[in-house]
Amino acid sequence: MKLAIFGYPFSHTDQASFDFGRNAKTEVFYFPTIFQAFEAVEKGETEGGIVPYENSTRGAVFETLDELFDREGVHITGLKEREIHQCLLGLKEAEISDIKSVISHPQALAQSRRKLSKEASGVVFEPRSSTALAAREVFETKDPSLAAIGSQELANHLGLKVLLSHLEEAENRTKFVFISKKAFDPKAPHTGMVFWFSADKAGNLAKLLTFLADKSLNLTKLDSRRAPAKYGGYIFFIDVAAPLEYVQSLGYDLETLVEGYKILGTY
Repeated sequence: MKLAIFGYPFSHTDQASFDFGRNAKTEVFYFPTIFQAFEAVEKGETEGGIVPYENSTRGAVFETLDELFDREGVHITGLKEREIHQCLLGLKEAEISDIKSVISHPQALAQSRRKLSKEASGVVFEPRSSTALAAREVFETKDPSLAAIGSQELANHLGLKVLLSHLEEAENRTKFVFISKKAFDPKAPHTGMVFWFSADKAGNLAKLLTFLADKSLNLTKLDSRRAPAKYGGYIFFIDVAAPLEYVQSLGYDLETLVEGYKILGTY
């Protein structure tokens, strides 16, 4: 199987790929952007892809939601959730007192900033495109005042020193999704979808949420996103704890409450 993975080797997304059954026979391709990972799947260059979906402390990954909304034929066909542990990685000879700058992906910085500020006050936080690239920058610059936030696996791979561990919030979990062009599983226990209204009017969302509650549909996700006027100014992403076949059975009743909707996947 050919698999597209957002990020770089030993990143959190890379590690999550094993939760989806990746093995020694899997041919892996890494992409620096979520857009490119989706492109590979859409063009048939890979049979599937792994991208982050939602973090328990930082919320939805909107790049993933945007791609799911914009593309036809590529959707969620699996989801796994895993604990994310963030470590402060430095050179072998570095100590906490040496660190002046900390680099990493913006989400990793946000997840670690509070605890790190207590341990190393005065450090400057600088964003990078990924945790893996940040760790490699520390390794290549050989600057003992520079550290990165990343995984234990990154430290092991590059020979970096873990200066601090468990920098994340008390609960830091990330959902990763498997994207592919496979048919939806109508009996999978969860369904992801996006919907929009004809215009931004008071009561639109409340009526829909009341309808879903009356149908005993438990929402496990709800996010809004600005959108062009043809979508009423906003689009709303929801995941419901119900199989697609039940959601589709709502048919006409659901369609009367919204201008349109799209199924984003089942898992």
